[in-house]
Amino acid sequence: MATYDHIFIKTGLELGRVAETFAGLLELRLYIDPGGDFYLTRPASEGKGVIGGQLHRNFYEYPSDEESEQSLIAEYDTVWKARCAPCTSEVQRREAIKLFEDVAACSPWPVLILGGLDVLLGLSRLQEPIHWFPPGATPDAKDRSVWLPFAADS
Repeated sequence: MATYDHIFIKTGLELGRVAETFAGLLELRLYIDPGGDFYLTRPASEGKGVIGGQLHRNFYEYPSDEESEQSLIAEYDTVWKARCAPCTSEVQRREAIKLFEDVAACSPWPVLILGGLDVLLGLSRLQEPIHWFPPGATPDAKDRSVWLPFAADS
């Protein structure tokens, strides 16, 4: 089973523009498949393989007025699925975090990274250092007190 980490980006822009921006800033390979889906990749820093994946709209979460249903990822419109191939799960996570750190260093937009889709690892707002969350933090309402001070709109 493939393991993915996810980089969420708050842009308000078309996917093509986001893909072109990151491809230029990070010297990534941009591939557009025949169906019009965008993929961004680069060589893995540890050995052979590549890190990256599909850039798509955030369909994982919907905004909610109910505090018990709120999630940090609802603020982010774009998702970059990050997978390292061929890599072990440990190398996968290190490569995804390295990619996130590079994205955060140059991104003109707020970004966050989830381990899989359920563990909140880090978040970067514009011109601020990355905030790393405590182990086990989630983007879900149950951990709202942990992530709310770092939310993109706060």
